Order: sequence, then structure tokens, then C-alpha cells
Amino acid sequence: MDISLLIQFFVILVIILGVLLLFFFRLMKAKKNRLQNAKKTKKKTNSMDLKTLRDTLKDKKLSITQLQETMDLIIKEYGDIDDYSLYADIILRMTHHPSANKEIIISFDRELSKLNPHYASSISHSVTNGLSSR
Repeated sequence: MDISLLIQFFVILVIILGVLLLFFFRLMKAKKNRLQNAKKTKKKTNSMDLKTLRDTLKDKKLSITQLQETMDLIIKEYGDIDDYSLYADIILRMTHHPSANKEIIISFDRELSKLNPHYASSISHSVTNGLSSR
């Protein structure tokens, strides 16, 4: 009788351990999903902020210093390109802005190309197109 009681004890212990492991793995999976969702949300908010900065370039009353600060902020916070069409629009709006001068345009072109060497030719092409249509 002592052996059967001991076997029952180990079976119950194994079942309890299995249930605990199941809960642990589900908890880890839920945590991983939350982290992935947080990363997606962060990317979406960054995209919205970059779009907001792009929309500030519509304001033709921006001074040279305000324009320079906006372009520096874009480079500092959003220098890595994930959606080039958005950056092409920013370049076009920057080159058409009345306060844009050659220093602002050249520095933005140089810094963005330095941060994204695989887009360097596209960036230069967008700057050239923007300046030629000015």
C-alpha cells in the first residue's frame, strides 16, 4: 500500500507540474505578443509624427530657422527610412518651400544619404526633381 500511495503522489506531482508549465508557456507567449503589439504601435505613432512634421512643411510662413529645426528633427528622430514615398514627399515640400536655401537642402540631402546609403541615389534624384520643378 505504501508503494501505490507513493506512485499516486508522483502522478499527482507530475500533473501539477505539467499544468504549471502550461500556464508558464502561455504567459510567456502572451508577453511576447504584447511586446510585438507595442512595437507595431510605436511604429504607427512614429509614422504619424513624421507625417505631422511633413505637414508642417506646408506652412509657407515658416522662417529659415524653423525650417532648419524641422529638417534637423526629421533627420535626428526619423533618419532611418522605412517608407521612401513619405521621404520623397518631404524632400519635394522642402525644396519648394520659400524659406529653403541651398544650405538646408544640401545638408538634409547629405545627412539623409549618409544615414541611408542604399537610398542615396533615390534621395539625390528626388532633390534634383524638386529643385528643377521649383
